Amino acid sequence: MNKKLCLKLSAWIMLLFVATACSKKTEYTNAIPGDATAVFSFNLNELGKKAGGSEENKALIEKMTEALGQSNLNAATVDQLKTIVKDPKASGIDLREPVYIFRSADFPVALLAKVNNEDDLQKLIGLGEKEQACTPVAEGEGYRYTTINNQLLLAFTPTTVIMTDYGNEAATQEKMLANLATVLKQTAENSINADEGFQKAVGMKKDITLYASYAALPKMYTEALRSTMPNIPNWEGMIILGGLSFEKGQIVIDMEPYAKDAELKAYIEKQSEATLPLQNKYLSNYPPATWCYLTMGVNGEKAVSNLQETNALAILPDGQRQLLEQLLKSLRNDVSAGAFMEKGMPTVLLCAETEDENLLKTFFEKATEQHLLRKNEMIQVNDQEYVFQSLFKVYFGIKDKNLYITNGEQLYKDLMAGKNPDNEKMPYADKLKGKNSAFILNIEAICSQPEVGLAMQSMRDKELVELWQIVQKMTHIEATSDGQHAQGVIGLKDKDQNALKFIVDNIKQLAGSF
Repeated sequence: MNKKLCLKLSAWIMLLFVATACSKKTEYTNAIPGDATAVFSFNLNELGKKAGGSEENKALIEKMTEALGQSNLNAATVDQLKTIVKDPKASGIDLREPVYIFRSADFPVALLAKVNNEDDLQKLIGLGEKEQACTPVAEGEGYRYTTINNQLLLAFTPTTVIMTDYGNEAATQEKMLANLATVLKQTAENSINADEGFQKAVGMKKDITLYASYAALPKMYTEALRSTMPNIPNWEGMIILGGLSFEKGQIVIDMEPYAKDAELKAYIEKQSEATLPLQNKYLSNYPPATWCYLTMGVNGEKAVSNLQETNALAILPDGQRQLLEQLLKSLRNDVSAGAFMEKGMPTVLLCAETEDENLLKTFFEKATEQHLLRKNEMIQVNDQEYVFQSLFKVYFGIKDKNLYITNGEQLYKDLMAGKNPDNEKMPYADKLKGKNSAFILNIEAICSQPEVGLAMQSMRDKELVELWQIVQKMTHIEATSDGQHAQGVIGLKDKDQNALKFIVDNIKQLAGSF
């Protein structure tokens, strides 16, 4: 492809996108096939607003119009593009409505948007034709279309525009034109709009939404996932619904599984039964400055039952698999683990409720028999108390059906003596209410460690210093689940700044460093 032509086409597309930051619901989404395996939607209008304030957008538009004036595009094209930059509605595309990218059996990838004014859209295509970026508009079956650089097809009706790749082959183009005729005239009943899962994704009202089935994943990933799932014929029909939103002071990601097939629905429900609501029984054992904290409510019996229906444990020898299953079956309710600084030493603590008070004795005896441990590595110091000795010591003990594992000697002794630490509540403890599992990375606690500060001060790489400065503007990263819905959050110190603007500003900062 001619380099000059590529630059012109890129500028044409980028101008249209940038201007969206600066406008009645139709059935244009009926053009998304009902068999779509992946659908992304982008609210460009909202994303543009969140990426910068009105003054910044105004300044950016002025710079873009100045650049157009200095380009080698013809005068008529420049005037029309300036109009579009200042008023996106002049493009003929309604960017107040979401823009969709989808994939299906007939469309490897396609972009869909709502048409606001068909005449204005044709004018925009006409600019591309003048710059030799696309062909004159031709008539299709119930739509009109143009080809862009002998690679892309752009088809449109009074309500809908679709752009897709046809691979620069005549036979493929003919087939794709037929596919376009089908989807551009299909009704809601035949489209993705008839899918309850898609409607749930749209209903999330996020800046970016996702509807994706396992069938959309590359083969290498589907094969790996298949090994962790039971023998369900239509497992590729498992769907992930997700949404990403940029809010003041945080980035929020929501995800949940969905299935149309009754057998898959039952599988999702059964998986969720392996987790239980958190009791936060061990929360006070972890100091407020805990670096990272992982906790989960566990139903050990059901967790093992679920694993036995898959091939997940098949790679283990029988003895090891049975030992692991015995360990998991004994767990009930909260299992918690965290890392923090204790008396100047990095410390890891795991706490779990177990129904088997002889768990450690049975586990270590069988582990030694199977040569998983050497006899001199594990020493029994008391009934249900053991010490693992290697480069460092790890203490294992069960007290009143509570399992403790830690490398902190004094902490271990206190726990086994019933002297539970009376720590203040962790700063993100409220995030755990109503959840079945949670992971929290306390970035502020990590950054406050003197050793971390000294390591960062010794860095001479400018790019790493810039990245470290960005990390210090964050408070924490969290991931939580109630057994059905999962949510991830990246927290920022500046609670008044929109997270997307935070990203844009820091990309600008990094761009000047690399």
